[in-house]
Amino acid sequence: MSDRNYWQRMKRRTMSRRSLLRASARAGVGAAGLALVGCGGDDDDDGQQAAAQTQQQAEQQQQAAEQQAMQQEQQEQTQQEQEEQAAVAQAQQQQQAQAASDALRGGTWRISDAFAPQWGFDPLVTPSGGDHYQSIPIFYDRLLNYDEQGAALPMLAEAWEIPDDVTYVFSLRPGLTYHDGTAVDAASIQTNMDRIVNIEEESVEATPNQRAVTLGQTMANSEAIDGVTWRYVANEVFAPTLSLFYGKPPGIAPISPDSFDTAVTHPVGAGPFSFDNYIEGQELTASRFPDYWNAENIYFDNYSFEILPDSNTQWLAFLGGDHDVVRVPGSLAADADQMADIEDDGFVVLGDVSSVFVQTWFNVNPSGPEELTIWRDPRMRHAINLATDRHAINDAAFNGTSAVSRAPIGVTTPLLPKDVDWYDDSPNPAEAVKLIDAAGYTGQVTGDMMTYSIDPLYLGTRPMHAQLAEVGMDFNLVEGTIAGIVDRLFAAEDYAIAVLSWESPFDPDQILRPSMNGLREWFYSGGREQYDELLASGSDYEVGLEEASRLQDLTARTTDFEERVKRYAEFFEVYVEGAYTVPIIHYPLNYGFSPGVRHTGDINTLFRGCDGVGGTADMLAGVYKVDT
Repeated sequence: MSDRNYWQRMKRRTMSRRSLLRASARAGVGAAGLALVGCGGDDDDDGQQAAAQTQQQAEQQQQAAEQQAMQQEQQEQTQQEQEEQAAVAQAQQQQQAQAASDALRGGTWRISDAFAPQWGFDPLVTPSGGDHYQSIPIFYDRLLNYDEQGAALPMLAEAWEIPDDVTYVFSLRPGLTYHDGTAVDAASIQTNMDRIVNIEEESVEATPNQRAVTLGQTMANSEAIDGVTWRYVANEVFAPTLSLFYGKPPGIAPISPDSFDTAVTHPVGAGPFSFDNYIEGQELTASRFPDYWNAENIYFDNYSFEILPDSNTQWLAFLGGDHDVVRVPGSLAADADQMADIEDDGFVVLGDVSSVFVQTWFNVNPSGPEELTIWRDPRMRHAINLATDRHAINDAAFNGTSAVSRAPIGVTTPLLPKDVDWYDDSPNPAEAVKLIDAAGYTGQVTGDMMTYSIDPLYLGTRPMHAQLAEVGMDFNLVEGTIAGIVDRLFAAEDYAIAVLSWESPFDPDQILRPSMNGLREWFYSGGREQYDELLASGSDYEVGLEEASRLQDLTARTTDFEERVKRYAEFFEVYVEGAYTVPIIHYPLNYGFSPGVRHTGDINTLFRGCDGVGGTADMLAGVYKVDT
């Protein structure tokens, strides 16, 4: 049922006095009967008693009338809701029937984006969220999928059980195969899990998918019980476990075991399309996998992903009919009048606040250049927060259509109360200047401020760069490719701060855990060993970070929802005090669809708001085109 019908129902459930009077009139009680009745002289006890009795009777009549009116109103509401539900069901049936008759099968699903594959096509060794939202799901299915509220749905596994707090049993769909014809059975899932556990022995250039690392680190054991049943046992209670099987990136996206060594360049999974070709930086092509478990809902024979770095070029090509779906440029999406004109021409524009947000990382490498070690001083990190006006960035970059950060996790997670803002002390540029001066770095804040050269990320970073300049931070803004910027981030040698996107999916632990691991490993020339040495020496930065990590682990071992909310509040207090990263803003994501695009169900399912945008890969099941 549509949101409009939902809000209409909610409105009807609030009974106004006027509606109560109308209902009471239908019940035979007039307005006078609803009023309190009482009269008589002060000296007339009998009159007072009679008046009291009359008033009591009137009140009883009023209560009876109100009860009758409410019952009648509720009956009418229930009847109307049932009629609406029946109408919606009928409309959906008609729409699906129409889809079956009008849908064009064959042809090519054509998309365009700037998110070129960064580390290849092996889901275990690519850390890029862009890869896992765009190209990876074309070739690989997960064990589980998710709905718009973030609840688990079947995918390769048709069912799952959680018999106790640490055991997860998955039942695979029978007859599944990889693109090379190899069976997707429990044994192959176990082989994939063995590879995850031994990832450190893999010869890979990229940083491994951190959720896969988490899945391996929190596992006690796993095994194939029979051909279609696979069991995973955690080494302790770990509340986010199930979400690791359906998040993006997922902890496990099964690869054909015969293709482990070549998956980076030639993916062989069990997804809806099989790999054809990739021309680096230009185009990725694929063909429909006929043995896909949901093949009847894949209407296209081919898939084409054209890589166009400039969002305006993408948009013009889309309007010219070159593509079926494209991201709407951030500046254009904020223009309601232009979007209305586009929709009048038959295009469909869907969008919402993404769960992807932007946050600031600091180069805290103790062995780095002296001018960059200033970020180990918490006053300098807090100065960044105080100098940043998040609402002004939202207005300047996105016309106020996005959401500002309120915690070191995404604002879309239900584990963050809606009335809580851990950064309500900003903006305060005057206080930022005082902190810089107290730290002794006035006039000395320089270096590279890195971000990705993609819309909408740079749209939000540019006004932030200007705000920091106003308090004397003379950064050189560098906009580069995802792979290039991330390589510099991990090296921690030649930049000051980095403003990067970070997706915040269903459970905050999925972002916090790799963040905490990274803060203890990425920024140290000596790796984790150097971090441990500084921790043992009592260094304030490392001691505070370790306490935050302890609170995070405590939260992950808590399964009660309300208790987890409280635990996260304790974690936030320590993390925000340390200002280990400074979140800035979520950005809006909007997609445009060509006039001929339809869906077998609700067109809005093409947008997965709970996890940002599900990525153009998740738009494939059920989407088709008609002649226009």
